[in-house]
Amino acid sequence: AAPGVSATFLKSLIHIDQTTGDVSFDRTQFNFLDAGQTVTFMIQVQSKSGPETKPVVIPITITGANDAPTVVLSDSVVA
Repeated sequence: AAPGVSATFLKSLIHIDQTTGDVSFDRTQFNFLDAGQTVTFMIQVQSKSGPETKPVVIPITITGANDAPTVVLSDSVVA
């Protein structure tokens, strides 16, 4: 991830519904990633088949993109 980005901050960007297991995130919160830069979340779940339950790790990788530039105009006057 980007230098200076804490694990606590990154964890706050991913939301897991404990009832349904749905994983969601707001893609705009990852605008700090440069084009091609990635952050990977490793989410551990329990997989159950019959009487057996085993831990499974699901990786979720988010890759930064080169966002289109924006222009902000102001009403300033140059003398």
